[in-house]
Amino acid sequence: MPQATRDALAAKGHEIRDWPERPWLAGSVEVVLSDPAKGLLAAGADPRRPAYAITG
Repeated sequence: MPQATRDALAAKGHEIRDWPERPWLAGSVEVVLSDPAKGLLAAGADPRRPAYAITG
């Protein structure tokens, strides 16, 4: 996030904190992509969590 945006948010009373590059507190994302026309099924899992992408 640009520093100017951070400063503007702080000026409005928001608390701005820096997190490490891969914080576990940021949530987890998993995604599945299905393209029946191509017969494609793909999945991906967030590396910050013990998560897995399994297609079958």
